[in-house]
Amino acid sequence: MRKGQTPRPTRARGTCGFLALLVLVATATAPAGHAASFLTTLGFEDDVDLVVAPNREFLLVPEEAEDGSSAQLTIIDLDAATGQPLNLNDPVVIPTLGFENGVDPIVFTDHAGNTFAFVPTESEDGDLAKLLVLQLDSSGAVLGQVDIALGDLGFKPDIDGVISDYPDALLFFPLASENQAVRGIVVVDAESSDGDWGSCLLVSTDGRAGCAGTAQVDWLPGLPDAVDPVAYRTSTSVRLALPVQSAAGANLLLIDFESDHVGGDLPPLLHPGVISVRDLNTAAGGHPTRFPGYETDVDIALYLGGQCGLAHRSILVPQEGPGDDSDLYLLDEDGVAQWVYSVDGGGQGVTIPGYEKGVDVVPLCGVAGVNRLVVAVENAAGSDADVLLLDPATGALMAHAEDLVRNPGLVVAGFEVGVEPVRWEKYVVVPMETAAGEGSLFAMSPVNGQVSDFLALSSFLGPGWGFPRSVDPLWVSITAGALTANRLYTPVTKDANGDASVLFAHTPPDLEPLFFEIVNGVNVGGLQTDVDIGLVDKFAPGGAFLYLPEESPAHDEARVRFEPVPSLGPHVAVAQGRGVIPGKLYFVHALDAALVSQIDGVLGLETGLDMADGRGSLESANPPDSYVTPGVSTDTDTDPTLGWRKDVTGVGDDIRGANEESDVRWIGHATPFLAPGAIHYALARAGSVTVDIFDLKGRRVRRLLAGQQAAGEHVVTWDGRDDERVGVAGGIYLLHVASGRSAKTSKLAVLR
Repeated sequence: MRKGQTPRPTRARGTCGFLALLVLVATATAPAGHAASFLTTLGFEDDVDLVVAPNREFLLVPEEAEDGSSAQLTIIDLDAATGQPLNLNDPVVIPTLGFENGVDPIVFTDHAGNTFAFVPTESEDGDLAKLLVLQLDSSGAVLGQVDIALGDLGFKPDIDGVISDYPDALLFFPLASENQAVRGIVVVDAESSDGDWGSCLLVSTDGRAGCAGTAQVDWLPGLPDAVDPVAYRTSTSVRLALPVQSAAGANLLLIDFESDHVGGDLPPLLHPGVISVRDLNTAAGGHPTRFPGYETDVDIALYLGGQCGLAHRSILVPQEGPGDDSDLYLLDEDGVAQWVYSVDGGGQGVTIPGYEKGVDVVPLCGVAGVNRLVVAVENAAGSDADVLLLDPATGALMAHAEDLVRNPGLVVAGFEVGVEPVRWEKYVVVPMETAAGEGSLFAMSPVNGQVSDFLALSSFLGPGWGFPRSVDPLWVSITAGALTANRLYTPVTKDANGDASVLFAHTPPDLEPLFFEIVNGVNVGGLQTDVDIGLVDKFAPGGAFLYLPEESPAHDEARVRFEPVPSLGPHVAVAQGRGVIPGKLYFVHALDAALVSQIDGVLGLETGLDMADGRGSLESANPPDSYVTPGVSTDTDTDPTLGWRKDVTGVGDDIRGANEESDVRWIGHATPFLAPGAIHYALARAGSVTVDIFDLKGRRVRRLLAGQQAAGEHVVTWDGRDDERVGVAGGIYLLHVASGRSAKTSKLAVLR
């Protein structure tokens, strides 16, 4: 859509009209004293992410030349307050073998505040692999290093490592040789309480050496493509739930690494004598049907007790077998089936044709007062699809999109690979795409499955518009003054080649029924597959810079751009960079969807490398109930999967429940606030804490605290003055407390 042109849409379904607003273009300036800077790199491996440390103090940059001839890990020290790179001219550089597609480094801070990086490396031919374990200080300097040699037993593409929760924190990486003939698991002590960090156990089908503890086993068949394991702690062990698959069929192995003492703070003993394995396909009372198989990149997920209405720890296991028959299991932590929703187990009158690659089961915990699982299903031919709403406690079908009573005439045509339904306020919004690439959106109530509105992209943009592969929508909730605005930014693309793309923002009104608006039509010229749009929030430490991996289409030039965020945030950042199209970087204001500025000269983007905003944002999962709190962004990868992770970035596992306590909890403050006054809050664990006061334009008025604090309740006092010790005017201010990966924002009505 050209600027100034108002489309005349034809309504498809729904009870409300559509409104198109013009794009507002503003001039923006970078933060004072900051300018764009660059780190020249060797290049990037597909979907091997840049990872920001949990406390936003440094950035890991995995680099690899296009031909695999050289590779290295570069560590950039960041200013934790601004996100500005501090050592571009003299970074920490560690030569490595190379990297495997889709297997990210992991940065982990343990309960003692020590930070470790686990870096999987592998040669281009797959004949040599090594896991680097680094202890790092706050600047990214290496304090200690352990190299775990794996030989040709390397990492399988798109299967990330996982970390179990405290106190027995273990890291697991599933392994396989290049020809899949040898399989294994490397287990590493991931915390420092006993001084044995980096000690390891190597379990393999050929019993090879590489760790002090080694074991040869016969219970490790092949690994399914791009399906990550999960790990959790039981009363006596740390347990790895590992999806496996071979010509003989699929399975889920529960592998226990027994603790050397129950309830203590030391890790389990890392030797073969404490391993036990439960094969769920042969375990008595395991489940009523055998696992048929796994779909590529449709993950299993971990529930903790109390999450989504469940009273126990559970594992959600999507399965798909031959002939498009599919199942969905909920198993307890011991592998016993709580329910199975399947064709052969009783589909309740609705066919489950199968799963689309990369489209996970989406939990909606407590949305609109109900708990639901949103299950998008589609057969291999793309001729049959639906969206199911299941009760997570019982597996009962509560509703589905093609219900002829609730949604007469609605046909769910299919889905784009890797583009999932997403929670938006009290609805679930479903991006739908036909096999011919025609896209549409509909908003569905999780209460009764009623579709409240429907938007065909062709109604506004003409034929051929759909969704770029694996580029998810982004939900943003912003508070400014008395206004709270909710936006759903949805990238769309012209055709399979991505020749043109438009960024939409949709907003619901205060009253029912829901409707979509086109708030912005920014032509960005093309989006790279699997490069998500990003949310950059200036309220957060490290939010003043956005880090963008760039690589030319010819692979003859690569760099990381450290780009200061223009003007006042928060912003939605969109990077163009597909094929030979010259790249651009766009900043769109998250509140009013106005185009703030654009940066020319972006080299291009590598598939799967998202933008990072300096807040540990390159994780593979994001909790469904904490996308964005007012004034606070989360990460750039908005896949709504289960759980929350504790001081971890870059990990493909979930180790706490989404409804469990975050790092920061409000206790209270006076309302209205009469200075001087006390502000009470609590921390779930020790860590770095900042307490700030902002005005409604996003300008920081006063920093009340910046430092380390112990777990427990705390109080700070504000005297009603700014950083210059001048009394502020009466009015509404924003109180912001941040610690770990959590932050809380509350309004302060100051009286004078």
